[in-house]
Amino acid sequence: VLKRQDIIDVHCPPGTLGVTLSQICGTEVRKTTITKINRGSVLRRLVKVDDVVLALDGVDVTKPANNELVSKMVAAKSQNPVRILRVGRRKRQGALSNSGSVAAGSKRASLDSSHSRNGDSSSSPPVTVDLTDEVDKLREENRRLQEQLRLALASSSSPVVVNNNDSPKRRRRTP
Repeated sequence: VLKRQDIIDVHCPPGTLGVTLSQICGTEVRKTTITKINRGSVLRRLVKVDDVVLALDGVDVTKPANNELVSKMVAAKSQNPVRILRVGRRKRQGALSNSGSVAAGSKRASLDSSHSRNGDSSSSPPVTVDLTDEVDKLREENRRLQEQLRLALASSSSPVVVNNNDSPKRRRRTP
């Protein structure tokens, strides 16, 4: 059992998840760990390598009897509308303890501070961060930069170099 960890509930869509799991045998426990996240995985930004799978759809998979089932359950193309994968993530030294909940493809993340790593409850409500405005701003900035690049390429017969924070500049040709 991990001593210092954050607990994260990941709401997974139907279909394959694109992660590779490995059974790690310790002196007392066997745990299922995420060892690889495939490039096109729907969980790519939600889980990390070395996260420990604690439960799948409410079934505790840390018990030896259930532990071997988790690989088959995660690998299967589930048609369930939502699967909840609970993972434990080792805390970095000095990090705050939070439990969280995220959905694949979601612009919202919810951190629930009511569950500490010791299982204690406090009266503080969950903190929800809405990233919609930030995502929209980034998309608009991306569109603006793409339009600048398109216009620069259309009006130029010579190669164009685009710097991150500058407008397109013509590259000098050397004789």
